[in-house]
Amino acid sequence: MNAINGTETMELTAGVSGKLEDELAERKITNYKIEVTPGAGKGDNYLGVIAKISITGIDEAGKKISLNWIAKSAPENEAIKKVLDIDGLYEREVYIYEEIFPLYAKFQDERAVLRPFDFHPTFVFHHLQENCFVMEDLKSIGYTMKDRKKPLDYNHVKLVMEAYGKLHALSFALRDQDPELLRKLAENTPDIVFNREDVPKERAKQHMAMHHKKVLDSLRPEEDAVAIEKYQKYVENDVDIIRGVFDNLNEYCVIGHGDSWVNNMLFKYENASHPDRPTKVCLLDWQLSRYGSPALDLSYFIFTCTDHALREKHYDNMIKFYYHSLCQHLVDLGGDPDELFPFSALQAELKRASILGLYMSIMVVHLMISEVDEIPDLDLADENKLIMSYESVNENLYNARVRGMILDFVKYGYMDF
Repeated sequence: MNAINGTETMELTAGVSGKLEDELAERKITNYKIEVTPGAGKGDNYLGVIAKISITGIDEAGKKISLNWIAKSAPENEAIKKVLDIDGLYEREVYIYEEIFPLYAKFQDERAVLRPFDFHPTFVFHHLQENCFVMEDLKSIGYTMKDRKKPLDYNHVKLVMEAYGKLHALSFALRDQDPELLRKLAENTPDIVFNREDVPKERAKQHMAMHHKKVLDSLRPEEDAVAIEKYQKYVENDVDIIRGVFDNLNEYCVIGHGDSWVNNMLFKYENASHPDRPTKVCLLDWQLSRYGSPALDLSYFIFTCTDHALREKHYDNMIKFYYHSLCQHLVDLGGDPDELFPFSALQAELKRASILGLYMSIMVVHLMISEVDEIPDLDLADENKLIMSYESVNENLYNARVRGMILDFVKYGYMDF
């Protein structure tokens, strides 16, 4: 990096720069100027280096234009590449953008859907040889990221639930109207993180050991005796339980978002009367997108991004709001929700598969409550430090959030194995 006029700049690789120039040539943009600057702060993104690309130039009609794009590239750290299937993650996200989203757009357009699922950035191009792709910069058109330390309120939750309802409805409609196509998409989107045969069971258990200790330390021996017993039973078989969620696929599985925490959601605020109430949401980071239970997105999102107080008041409403969105969109697509995904099936899926939300939440919430200078720099980490084993000055916040999470899992029957 270097600086121009006090602004940090970044450099694209020769390969990505070449693809960028090809894209501009195809759009017949000339006399252009390109500026590349950091596009995310520390703690905003963990599996990518984000660069903001600002372009000014002249279009084919001779008019001045400006383009604002984001480039997402894989981290260079070899330890990360060894532990995570970085190539697979970037190939998955590009597949979602290049293949699935255009298919969804066509499917919805053919059925004249007035309010389609389109809660994602516009894709520009990829250069998978260097694990990089470029998409529109949503912040340049008014979208913002929420403070990750603060739980979302109900208005933000409803927008996300609406988006997930529409996203999941597309899989149910395809299963009903073009089952062979959904089968193909499902085969191309298996889980590539939690059910990897090349990750030994003992290493997976070791990865979670520190997090399990934090969870148990947050519980109160006398008040939370039942929760402690159930959580300890889960700890004994955690890897098998999580892998079992992906082994037991059924007729209610969908192609989901996969990484449902608040930094992967941008919100837009257009209501002058209620400036804190969002009007739109956009979902980012589709690297973990996979075919699986709809409960995977719901439980990960709800338990990571809300607190016990909100769930105490609105949990049932959140689930009903999601289901209403799914049903409405499924009807618009020509499907029958009572036949394809009755509410009783959703409740069963939440009990069967919500445990993955717990698995993810107890790790992600710790990152969310941490100060920026506490989060380990993954570019400098070795293989043994990728488990994020550090103490935060905000451990009290973590303890409160996680204790509420465990008590709610017990209350809803999501830990009855």
